Amino acid sequence: MLKEKSRIKWLSEGDRNTEFFHKVLKRHRIKKTLTHLNIQGDIVDDIDKIGEYAIDYFSNLFSASQLEPTDFAIAADIIPNVVTEEENSFLLAIPNSEEVKHVVFAMDPSSTQGPDGFNGKFYQKC
Repeated sequence: MLKEKSRIKWLSEGDRNTEFFHKVLKRHRIKKTLTHLNIQGDIVDDIDKIGEYAIDYFSNLFSASQLEPTDFAIAADIIPNVVTEEENSFLLAIPNSEEVKHVVFAMDPSSTQGPDGFNGKFYQKC
């Protein structure tokens, strides 16, 4: 019943710059405030200590991993090799001018612009 009444009040008073709207925002902001944190079993309510812990935690989380770049052998045991050497050389080959021309003229001239801002017609006219 109270929830329904609050919705009716919200619909009638809405997002206008009213006292009601500002009270709702203030209550929402207070609700979202971090006041204490459980750090390794201790409840800490000092904002400076919480900030230091957060900085340390995320600095360690996003720092370089301890694995060397040559430790790919670990992943090789888990990830199957599904691309053959022949397929890999085909995928890595640089296309010749005839292949590029064929692909460009196969494009729809009225296609949507790509990330560079040009559509198929632009490339076909070049």
